[in-house]
Amino acid sequence: MTNRARTWLTQWGPMLPLLIAEATIWAGFGALLPILPIYFTQHGVSLPMLGVVVAAWPSARLIG
Repeated sequence: MTNRARTWLTQWGPMLPLLIAEATIWAGFGALLPILPIYFTQHGVSLPMLGVVVAAWPSARLIG
């Protein structure tokens, strides 16, 4: 392990589980985005409501 990597791990090591969890959450949300319009239209939900649902996620994260 290089000195630079060791320094990074020393500084950010305790935050690593949170960073991994955050990356997992965003990857899961990103995987759903292409499928949501198909799902919503098949279940009779309008596309403007899809916009509300997609906008609610980052809005809730901003407030939280």
